[in-house]
Formats: sequence, structure tokens, C-alpha cells
Amino acid sequence: MVRIGLISDTHGYIDDTICDVLSPCDQIWHAGDIGSVEVIDRLNSLEKLKGVFGNIDDQSVRDRFGEDFQTELNGWQFWMTHIAGPPNRYAPRIRRMLSEADPIPHVLIYGHSHILRVDYDKKHQNMIAINPGAAGHYGQQLVRTVMLMDVSESEIQLTVVELGPKGIRKPQIVRQVDIGKWKVPLRSKS
Repeated sequence: MVRIGLISDTHGYIDDTICDVLSPCDQIWHAGDIGSVEVIDRLNSLEKLKGVFGNIDDQSVRDRFGEDFQTELNGWQFWMTHIAGPPNRYAPRIRRMLSEADPIPHVLIYGHSHILRVDYDKKHQNMIAINPGAAGHYGQQLVRTVMLMDVSESEIQLTVVELGPKGIRKPQIVRQVDIGKWKVPLRSKS
């Protein structure tokens, strides 16, 4: 099993609590709107960071990360990008890429909305669409979140870690919520 820390929309904010939650992870994946090279450097100090740039990221962030990150892990195909939207409301670029994808990834990870969300996309072979919410203080979210994703060959186990209300700069883990096991979509993994 591989543990991935999912984070998005930090908007230049990082604290010790976020790093403490993510440091035991095998890898850290940032779904964009990183906000500063300092956030990258802090997460890179954990030596496990993969990421994509978001719409607020300047050239210094874009020089380090692309618009998309794709990888395979334990037989699962992953695609991460910042602006995707939830199933049935994908951005035009995502709709186009999914219509051309062969194979369609098993999991799409995205950010941008600051809204924590996990869905099966029935139109795209039960692809799992994950938005880990926002870890920063800027945006419409009420509670700052990151996710832990345990990836085995047969399932993904997701846990939400709440980091306290937006705007309260007293780093803390408020609670961890297990949101269940997500099975391999009913299709070939290759």
C-alpha cells in the first residue's frame, strides 16, 4: 500500500501542522494554486512532492510544475490538474481530454473550487474524481482540509484531515474523517 497526501489551494500558506500530517506520506501531490515557491520548498523538504500549477500561480511555480501530472501506481492510472470541475460540469479542456483519453484514468484529482468532493463519474467508466478541498486561508471554504489516500491494488481508502476554520491561524488538526474505500472501477486497469 502507498500513502499519498493530497493538498490543494494553499495560496502561499503552509504551516507545521500541514507538514506534520503530510510528512509520513510516501508522496505528496499538490493540485495547484500553490501560491509561492516557499510552499514548494517547504513541501519539497519532505522529498516527496509532485504537483501542478494553478490559475493563480506565477512563472516561478509554473517553471517547476506543469498543467497536468499523470502517473500509474499499484495498477491505478491517475491524472491531476488544477481546473477540472466535478463530473457533469467539467471544464472544456477536461471534457476534450477525457473524450480522447485511452485509457480513461481511474482517478482524476483536481482543485480550484476549494470544495472537498469525491464522486464516481458514471459517464467516464466510473472514474473517481477527487477534490481535496483547500489547505490555505483564501477562498470560499469554511474549513481547511487535506486528504490522505491509501492506494492498494484493489481499492483506495480516503481520509479527510480537517485543519480548522479558514482565517484562524492557530495550526491544529481538528479531526480526521474516514470517507471510505473506493473500489477499482468496473473495467480493465490496463
